[in-house]
Amino acid sequence: MVKEIHTKQHEIRNTLGGTQTADFVNNQMREIERLEEIRLQLLHSNGLAQNSYPDNLIALLRSDSVSNFNSAGETANELEHFADQMRVLRHTGKLASPDKWFARAREAYSR
Repeated sequence: MVKEIHTKQHEIRNTLGGTQTADFVNNQMREIERLEEIRLQLLHSNGLAQNSYPDNLIALLRSDSVSNFNSAGETANELEHFADQMRVLRHTGKLASPDKWFARAREAYSR
């Protein structure tokens, strides 16, 4: 999803230049800044309290601010799939079903 946000920012930057009005340029720049805030929040978990993770990240991915990105819903769905185990891991320090986690990690690294 971070890559998708970066691509959208690049697309907006490519529309700038030429004879646009100052209002158009300002609106485009505000959108780039909004997307950057979302991207940084996703990358660095800014504003996401550790004790409410993963629920807070799922809420962010389902929020209106990122709902127009295709990968947001997919990412939220996958995160929900692991959410219960993340809570157990946070409280006990142990993975309840490590095979599931390792299978998903292998899949992600093979892309």
